[in-house]
Amino acid sequence: MWKELCAALAAAGLMASASPAGAAAVLDVNNYKAFSPVSGWEASSYYQGGQFPFEYLHTNLYQTWTVGMSGYLAGIDIFGRYVGADGNFRLEVFKGGNPTAAGAFSNANLLGAVSRPFATPQPPGAAYLMSFDFTSANIFAEAGQKLTFRMSVDPCATRTCIRRFGTMPNGSGGQTTNGYAGGGLFTKQGFGGITALNTDANFRTFMAPVPEPATWAVMIVGFGVAGSGLRRRRAEASAA
Repeated sequence: MWKELCAALAAAGLMASASPAGAAAVLDVNNYKAFSPVSGWEASSYYQGGQFPFEYLHTNLYQTWTVGMSGYLAGIDIFGRYVGADGNFRLEVFKGGNPTAAGAFSNANLLGAVSRPFATPQPPGAAYLMSFDFTSANIFAEAGQKLTFRMSVDPCATRTCIRRFGTMPNGSGGQTTNGYAGGGLFTKQGFGGITALNTDANFRTFMAPVPEPATWAVMIVGFGVAGSGLRRRRAEASAA
């Protein structure tokens, strides 16, 4: 009976550790700072004028980062702002930390995405904490792994449409230079290529850590030792 109980406890623990819901989210990468913004970088779509393909300008942002602890990605916070009356803005997470590589943003490298609808336009110039919950995406990453999130909006198709999803750059030297050593910020405008920026997105990530296999091994051995002690006491009591 004790063997079955130990096995059940161990299995329950392993199942809990194998999903983001089984562990509390903890701060992993922190390049977040709230401040009064002057300007920022943005993913956007709006009517620009001119002949095709320049009628609508579409811009994406890409931030690379290095995972600090193994586990499941629980969430990403962005300090920035959004403006739009309809449509969606989103974060997509991809494998790899080189946005300029061929196929970097193929479906094969897409790990998960979270979309949010534009609400009533916010006051001009104001910046906010925008949280994206990735617990249901089940994105497992190991410490030291390179990942990239892409900031994007639904493309506009009318002249009155404006959609903007921006981040206030956070680096050293007055939020203008790259102060985060684990990655960098990139941009892509229209049909142009992806280029690096001398700064970083204002962001932080959260992970639901998974215990190391050695930790569970020690716990299971502990269950076995406790069971042996219990059986020995029962045997001694019966003999008495």
